[in-house]
Amino acid sequence: IKTDVLSSGFDTPVTSIANTPGDDTLQYTYGPATAVAVRSSYVNALPSANIRFNVTEKLLARAAFSQTVTRPTLTDLGVNNDFGGRISVPQSSGGNPSLLPFKSTNYDVSVEWYVTPVSYFSVGGFYKDLSNFLELQTLPVNRFGRVFQDTRTRNGQTGYIRGIEVGAQYAFDWLPGFASGFGVTGNYTYVDSK
Repeated sequence: IKTDVLSSGFDTPVTSIANTPGDDTLQYTYGPATAVAVRSSYVNALPSANIRFNVTEKLLARAAFSQTVTRPTLTDLGVNNDFGGRISVPQSSGGNPSLLPFKSTNYDVSVEWYVTPVSYFSVGGFYKDLSNFLELQTLPVNRFGRVFQDTRTRNGQTGYIRGIEVGAQYAFDWLPGFASGFGVTGNYTYVDSK
């Protein structure tokens, strides 16, 4: 998938920064709004494969592989900049048109044992490799001869999610009459992430 992103909008440049005597709150003077456009482009190949293998008539094995992406919101991709704070801690915030999509590479395996056509026991494992995580970060940024604490969405660190799933279902289809529609089901999932 090829994605072209055009982030556009208006930014109002800061022409001067001052503070009121006796008050350390920064006062900003802004110039006229300026149209701003930032173009970015990226390509994502998103393969997906699913395999099912009948080990026996009652035992199935499954495996899956896929890659997925989640694009940033349009607000996060904005070109705006906002300023505030005090002399001791100038602050800024806004959009980030350079964001890359959050990406996950996914691996799943499972085994299912069917005691009857509708009753089964299953166990599976999964692993997700994560990159370009979208997170709100505050970093020091030099602007107008000052160091601002700048808060906006940025691409973060990598990580993973892994786990095990166990499930079972048993139907009382051997009971007579309306009771044959009853059954029990349960599952347990253990997840570890970093």
